[in-house]
Amino acid sequence: MTHEQQTFTEITKLRSQWGQAQTRKEKIDTANQLTDTLSKLLLVVENYPELKANQNFLSLQAQLEGTENRIAVERMRYNKAVQTFNAYQRTIFGSFFCNLRGLKEPRIYFEAAEGAKVVPEVRF
Repeated sequence: MTHEQQTFTEITKLRSQWGQAQTRKEKIDTANQLTDTLSKLLLVVENYPELKANQNFLSLQAQLEGTENRIAVERMRYNKAVQTFNAYQRTIFGSFFCNLRGLKEPRIYFEAAEGAKVVPEVRF
């Protein structure tokens, strides 16, 4: 169907954009968009039971779920590193060494986009 093709095309495009992103903010925004798109694809599975029986699709579904889990784990690790860095930056020694390296601004957290936990609605 057209929707599946558009979804796969969007996933491919977003993966490419994430690889080409220059700033942390761009990477975070692209990763959030990718997570939303993967959720839409998993919703398609629920609407088409015949796809669930296909072994290739089951493998794809497992890979997509694994990708979502890896994104969540890496988001958590990144945020922990940001928290540690920002706390270090507020100490006397941390402030001194960060200023020497030009790291004056605190880092931003990798937060999920608004509505990321809401299941997307797909209409056919």
